[in-house]
Amino acid sequence: MIKQDYSYFRTKFERIAEEKHIPLRALFELTYKCNFNCVHCYIPRGGRNKELNTNKVFSILEQLRDLGCFHLGFTGGEIYLRKDISRILLRAKKMGFNLTILTNASLIDKKRADELKEIAPIKVDITLHSLNPAHFEDITRLKGSFKETMKAIDLLRERDITLGIKNCILRENIGDYKDVQEFADKIKASSRIGAKVFASEQNSCQPGLGDSGFLEEILPAKFKKRKVFMCAVGKTALTISPAGELKFCPQIDYPNIKIDKTGLRLAWGNLVDMVETIEQGADLKCSSCRLKGHCNWCPAETWAAYKDLNHCRVGIFDKEVSLSLKV
Repeated sequence: MIKQDYSYFRTKFERIAEEKHIPLRALFELTYKCNFNCVHCYIPRGGRNKELNTNKVFSILEQLRDLGCFHLGFTGGEIYLRKDISRILLRAKKMGFNLTILTNASLIDKKRADELKEIAPIKVDITLHSLNPAHFEDITRLKGSFKETMKAIDLLRERDITLGIKNCILRENIGDYKDVQEFADKIKASSRIGAKVFASEQNSCQPGLGDSGFLEEILPAKFKKRKVFMCAVGKTALTISPAGELKFCPQIDYPNIKIDKTGLRLAWGNLVDMVETIEQGADLKCSSCRLKGHCNWCPAETWAAYKDLNHCRVGIFDKEVSLSLKV
């Protein structure tokens, strides 16, 4: 038998999937309801009660499996506000998906922790805004939320469940990210600490890191032209809304192709076609900006701010950010 290096196999496998447009990764938003009221939340305020019933969720899971999906993430809102969440997670596990669960964790009790132990997801991804209770709750705007989140983290650690810690740098917690990073390292959790913040419909927060001057200072002078979508959208990744609609990603609530009318296979094909035909607007500053290719411009950011895929990220920072932090 010929032995293959895993990284070589994975790279080749994903390249073939991209060539054949196989959605290896799916993010399924099961609900837009949430017990937190975070200042930076970008989830649409309208239509929060539109959710697929259990059987329709199961139907989409079957269609995802038939399309070749392997990595499946469940997110919200807060998924544990769904009464059928245990059934959904167990069904997905039995169908063979590699599961990631994204949650604020505050609703995870001993029973749910035991269920997660049985399901054995590859990771439970938890947002930890700060280790300072006051700062944490300034963001969630829910009294007692810090205590409940930390209690859940302890329950999951007791069961040796793999954890991921996420933290987004905001004005409310800008001095706390190093403590969060050290905590994640201490409990042997993977971590994602960053400053990327999408526009909140509540218009009450600002990112804590990055402005155009900061970008110019750290970026090299040579650049490459970028396409609108440089990520896996429409190539090997898709996002499904609580209403059963296919959209570009969690931050872009468009084009919202209804799966139940076309079936997931056809809806996916339509999304692929759209991604391949979208071009940068002629007036987009990226076409002439010397920072192009290195400012991490993302159409999701400009969509969240302007409902448009062709706005300059640097312009957003100029307008909305009053504080920069050199790292």
